[in-house]
Amino acid sequence: MTATVCRLVLAAIWLVAAGGKLAQPRAFLRSVLGFDLVPAPLVPWVAATMPGVEVAVGLVLLGAVLRKPRGSGPWPALADAAAWISLGLLAVFTAALVIDQVRGVKMDCGCFDVLGTYLGGWIPWLKPRNAGWDTVARDLVMLVPATLLVRSRPAR
Repeated sequence: MTATVCRLVLAAIWLVAAGGKLAQPRAFLRSVLGFDLVPAPLVPWVAATMPGVEVAVGLVLLGAVLRKPRGSGPWPALADAAAWISLGLLAVFTAALVIDQVRGVKMDCGCFDVLGTYLGGWIPWLKPRNAGWDTVARDLVMLVPATLLVRSRPAR
């Protein structure tokens, strides 16, 4: 049961985050530049591929919840890989936010901007704004379901 909830939460996070990046690719490119952690030649590549990775991971996690019968086909291995990718990406994003907070960099993280523009009035933590320690805290909270999922038994 816990693994199912974790997969659903992470799938929602990845699909919502990817939706914003796909809707405003230039804004996300500026966000990647704003972190000042990715070598300049790789910035366009990271900005172009990240939404696709997020969609793929989100769909695999969602598919792992919806699949029938349980344990058949490639889903267990894909779901396990998606859990590890989720943990890795969230850890890297959190570390990048911490590094930039320590360096005093003021920038928008580009995580939930498009959705936040529409839903920020109802869900305040989605409002677009400069990343801060509260953003780091939000990412740490998002690491919880990823960690629980990786620590749970395989998706069989």
